[in-house]
Amino acid sequence: MKKHLLLFILALISWKAQAQWIKTNGPEGGSIKSIVTDGTHTFAATTNQVYLSTNNGGNWTAVNNGLPNVDSMFNIKGLAMSGNYLYAATYSGIYLTSDYGVTWVEKDSGIVDKVINSIDMRYEI
Repeated sequence: MKKHLLLFILALISWKAQAQWIKTNGPEGGSIKSIVTDGTHTFAATTNQVYLSTNNGGNWTAVNNGLPNVDSMFNIKGLAMSGNYLYAATYSGIYLTSDYGVTWVEKDSGIVDKVINSIDMRYEI
């Protein structure tokens, strides 16, 4: 009997120690195309908006000032973060914010075909 009780307690501890998913409040506005975080700021890109959460998804705020045609479907293709720099790949170029989405500037000088389908940051050690 003690052996079964001990196994049950160990199984219960193991089950509780596993990470669990919790649904957040949004963001609204389409399918999530990309999500990135720096540990404090979480950004999610939908088909036509970029959203910011500073409370682990409890609330989301649209941060699109300077992004082109945010009402256009499939505009934002992906996000990538490096330090406090956030890049957005869009159907009309690459955009950068260094102030957590307050303002965005185009950063694709020299790129001829500005239909950007994805973006990623790689680090070499």
